[in-house]
Amino acid sequence: MADHIYVKLKAFCLQHIGCKFNKVGFYLMSIGLRIPGTYPTYFGFKRRFFCSEYVATALRECELLPQNASKVMHPQELYELIAPISSISSLKQYGHDEINYDI
Repeated sequence: MADHIYVKLKAFCLQHIGCKFNKVGFYLMSIGLRIPGTYPTYFGFKRRFFCSEYVATALRECELLPQNASKVMHPQELYELIAPISSISSLKQYGHDEINYDI
C-alpha cells in the first residue's frame, strides 16, 4: 500500500472513532433495502456503520474502490469485490504474540 493511501485510510479511521452501529441499515439489508448510516447526521449525530459498510466506505475514501461502488453492501459482496486486490497472506501465518493493533 502506498504511503499516501495509508495516511488517508488511517485518517478516515481516526475521524470515525466512536461511531455507532448502523442497526437500521444492517437489518433492512436482509429484506433488500440499503440504508446508509448517514441518516443520524441529519439530526446532528455521528454517522453509523455496520462492518462491511465501514470497510467499503473507507476503501472508497482512499480510492481503493471505484467511486461508483456502493458504500452499503453485504459482506459477501464486499469480499467478492476486493478479493482480486487483497493479499493472500492471513493472520494464520503469525503467532498471537506477533500481531500488533496499535494505531
